[in-house]
Amino acid sequence: MVVVLEQGGTTVRLGPVDPTRRCDLGLVDDLLRVQHHAARLGWTLRIVEVRDDLRELFELVGLVERLEP
Repeated sequence: MVVVLEQGGTTVRLGPVDPTRRCDLGLVDDLLRVQHHAARLGWTLRIVEVRDDLRELFELVGLVERLEP
């Protein structure tokens, strides 16, 4: 899973999230906090190269639009 920020045609790859990190609501919360702070600065957060377990968790909590298809 890789976190990417976008703003006005500019894309900044923040980097991968530790692949050994457990995929749970704590991880979702952390990602949403990053999204919140990024949005305050005018950036959009996207998550690419998403693991299946994280995609399922995002679908469960209704946040699948944050993920790249």
